[in-house]
Amino acid sequence: MAKVSKSALPGLVLLAVLRLPSLMEPHWYTDEAGYVNVGRSLLQGKVLYAQIWNNKPPLMLWTIAAEVRLFGASETWLHVLTLISGLVAVSGIVWAAGRLYTPRRAMVAGILAALVLGPPILDAELAIPESLMIAPLTWAGAIVVVRILGRIGEHPAQSSPQWPLAGDPGRPARRIPLWPLGVGVLTAAAIAYQQTAIAEASAFFFAMLLAPKLRRRDAVVFLGTVVTITAAWLVAAIVTAGAGRVAFALAGFYIDYTKKVLPSSPSGALAHFALAGAAALLIGGGAMLARKRERPGWVLLLWGGATLLVTAIAGQPYAHFLVPAVAPLTLLAAGFGVPWSRSLRTAGWRPVAGLAPEVAGLVIAGAMASVAGGGPITAELHAGKTRGSIARALLVAEQELCAGILQDEMNAVARELEIHRYRNETGAHDAEIGREIFRPIDGQDGNAIAAR
Repeated sequence: MAKVSKSALPGLVLLAVLRLPSLMEPHWYTDEAGYVNVGRSLLQGKVLYAQIWNNKPPLMLWTIAAEVRLFGASETWLHVLTLISGLVAVSGIVWAAGRLYTPRRAMVAGILAALVLGPPILDAELAIPESLMIAPLTWAGAIVVVRILGRIGEHPAQSSPQWPLAGDPGRPARRIPLWPLGVGVLTAAAIAYQQTAIAEASAFFFAMLLAPKLRRRDAVVFLGTVVTITAAWLVAAIVTAGAGRVAFALAGFYIDYTKKVLPSSPSGALAHFALAGAAALLIGGGAMLARKRERPGWVLLLWGGATLLVTAIAGQPYAHFLVPAVAPLTLLAAGFGVPWSRSLRTAGWRPVAGLAPEVAGLVIAGAMASVAGGGPITAELHAGKTRGSIARALLVAEQELCAGILQDEMNAVARELEIHRYRNETGAHDAEIGREIFRPIDGQDGNAIAAR
C-alpha cells in the first residue's frame, strides 16, 4: 500500500497545481450560479421539484446547499469541492492501476488523469454533476475491475502471495458480501449526482455477470443496493413534489433538450440512434466474447464505452460530459505498452483480435461523442472570447443569485405603494383597518408596514 501511495503522489500534486487558477477565477459559470440559487432555496425550506425546480438529482443539489451553508455563495469554495472530488478520483485510478499493473504504470495513470482533469480542457473544475460524480464512480469502477480480475492485493511483482480470487470457493463466503454492497453504495451516490450514471451502473452489473471469477450473487447484491438507494430518494421526492414533477425534472426535460441538437429529419434521427445502438451491441457483444481474458482490457472497454455512449446519444457540445470517461480510458491507456507487443510476438494477433468488437464499438462511440470536445468555457477560450464569456456568465449568475432577493424587494415596494394608495383613499382612520389586512403578509408586523 505504501508503494501505491507513492505512486499516487505525483498525480495528486500535479492536479492540485493545475487547479490553482480555478480557485482565483473571478467569474461564475451559469450552471454553478443556478445550483447555488437552488441550494439557498433548499436551506430556506423550499421543496425540491415543487417549490424550487432543477433537473438534477437531490444529492447534487444538497451538496451545493451544504457548501453554501458552510462557506457561503463562494465560487472559490465550489472549486475547492471539485478539487477534492478530482483528488479522490485520481486516487482511485492509481489504486486500481497499482493492482492491475505495476507501481510505475500506476504513477503514469495518475499523471495522465491529472493532466486531463487539471486544466480547463473538460471543464472538470466547475461545480457541476460530472465533476462531483467522478469521485464515487471512479472508485466503484476501480473496485469492480480489480475484483473481476481477482487482484485485490498489490501486483505480484510487489508481493509474494498469489492474487486471491474473489470467487474462490475455498474461501469462507459471507451471507451478504461486503464489496458489492460498497460498490453499490458508491454507484448509487453517483446516480444521485447525475442520473446518467445509470449507464455505468448497467456496465458494472453486466461485467459482474460475465466475469468467470465472480459469483452471480455479487452482481445481485450490487444491483439490489443501487436500486434500493435510488428508489428511496425517488419515492421521497415523489411524495413531496408529485410524480409528474419529478418525472419531468429527471427524465422528461431531457427529451426536448436532446431533440434540439439531434438531426431534425426522421431519417437523420434514426441513423443517429442506429449508430449508437450498433456501438452498444459491439461493446456488449465484445465483452461477452472476451470475458475469459486475464487482462482488464475488456472490462475497461465496457466501462468506457458505456460512458461515451451517454455523450454520444446526447449529442450536446459540452466538454464536461466526457469527464466520467477519464478513469476507464486512463486505466486502459496505462495498461497499453510492452505486454501487448510481447503478446503479438508470442501468440500473434488472435489474443488481441478478441477485443476487436469492443474496440470498434468504443471507436464509434468516441467519434459520436467528439461533439462534446468544446465546452462552454473551453470553446470560448479557443475562440478568444474569454472576456465576453466571463461578462455574460457573471451577468447571468448575478441575476440568478439575486432573483430571490430582488423579488422580495419588489414585493415590499408593491406593498408600500398599496398602503399609501389605501391611506390616500380612505384616510388615516381607515389605515388602522389596513394594519389588520396586511398583518399576515410574509409574517411581517402589520403595524410597522402601516406606519410606513
